[in-house]
Amino acid sequence: YGGEHVARTPLEPSQSLWSCDCENNEWSWRNLSAAIGSSAPSPRVAHAQAMVNDRVYIFGGRSGISMNESPLNDLWALDTSDGVGNEKWVGPIEPSTSSSSDEPPEH
Repeated sequence: YGGEHVARTPLEPSQSLWSCDCENNEWSWRNLSAAIGSSAPSPRVAHAQAMVNDRVYIFGGRSGISMNESPLNDLWALDTSDGVGNEKWVGPIEPSTSSSSDEPPEH
């Protein structure tokens, strides 16, 4: 989602995504526009992205072309369960009121 191929030059369209059809070994470039009445993440670079089941998650990064801009601190999920062309953005996702850690408590 988003990104840049030349330093400080965001990809256009900015809300786009590479997708891979692994069964046919084919890559495609898709523009993802939010459904009417819904929102979508802002264009960004240098973010973390992962796919879990039918959702693509993106977190953080930065927007714009200036290095002095504040980093983004938002989490979004792209629901792909309805197939190509029917993706829906969910977010921004708020943190839960509980937390967990793999760090043992200090005594």
